[in-house]
Amino acid sequence: MLAGEISEFREEYFCCSNYSNLGCDIIEKQTSSNYQKPKVLKYLCKTCSKCILVCPSEAINYENDNKAYIDTGLCTSCGTCKHICPEYAIRST
Repeated sequence: MLAGEISEFREEYFCCSNYSNLGCDIIEKQTSSNYQKPKVLKYLCKTCSKCILVCPSEAINYENDNKAYIDTGLCTSCGTCKHICPEYAIRST
C-alpha cells in the first residue's frame, strides 16, 4: 500500500477514534503505569499493513526489511495495533 493510500484510508475510517468501520471494537488507551510499548515480532509479520492503517498516532511504518516497525517515541500505547494484527506479531515487551 502506498503512502497516499494509507493517508486516504486513515481519513476515511478514522472518526473520533471509532474503529467500527474496520469491524473491531473501540480500543481505549492503556492507563496502567507499568504498561509497556508494543514491539513487532518480525518473524511473524506478514506485511499486511493493518497495523499501519489503524495506528492513530502514525507510529508504525515498514523498515528496509519490509517488516513493521513501531516508533516508541510516537506510540501512545493504545493497543490498537496488537488487537488488529491477524498474525499476533505485535506484543507488549
